[in-house]
Amino acid sequence: MLKEEEWGLAEYYPMDASWSYDEATETLGIDVKQNHPYRDGSAPNIIFVETMTQNFSRAGINKIILTTEGKPGIDLGNYGPMEELSINAETKNRRAYLFLKAEGIHNPYLVPTKEQHKTIGEAFTKMLKGDETGYLSASLPENFELAQTERNEDKVLEITLEKNTKLDESFLPNLEAILMTASEFDYSGVQFINANIDQLGPFNLNEVLPLPLAPNKKNIN
Repeated sequence: MLKEEEWGLAEYYPMDASWSYDEATETLGIDVKQNHPYRDGSAPNIIFVETMTQNFSRAGINKIILTTEGKPGIDLGNYGPMEELSINAETKNRRAYLFLKAEGIHNPYLVPTKEQHKTIGEAFTKMLKGDETGYLSASLPENFELAQTERNEDKVLEITLEKNTKLDESFLPNLEAILMTASEFDYSGVQFINANIDQLGPFNLNEVLPLPLAPNKKNIN
């Protein structure tokens, strides 16, 4: 049901596998055929593992059991045989979110970095630079200046902007990147201080902004 071509993405789904779910143990079962396509080459097995762990990290699933035609384990090339993938939805990965620009798509996609960051300040620095060796670009504009960030007693991230920092509607994707990055750390929301506008898209900048559950929402009819 995914519209990869319309969304500017490469076709990858549906997965060539059978699925089962045990609600009591929050365990997802994936069974592939003997000649499955996720074994050969480094890219297919890396994409398989990252797709599974990222897609289900916030879906109430604790563990993925891997089988091949009913037998334990899947041969995943460079990873070798793997019988399960552990997922802890409560673990904060402390990643920064960068932009992935797709041809024909107005707003960029938000993609997390692979590396983790000790502080939200380090994550913001990465968001200003982008991925200099890859295909992900900066998710904060060069002229974005903040005076400081603080965590208040309610675990809200307070972002105080410099007085010369001007926000407009074009900043909306950048704001969403900030909110997603904040969700990777132990914050309950984000509050902007010294913002020059009251409203940005659906967000009231005079209030504490809630953190999103996931990036890149798409409606599938």
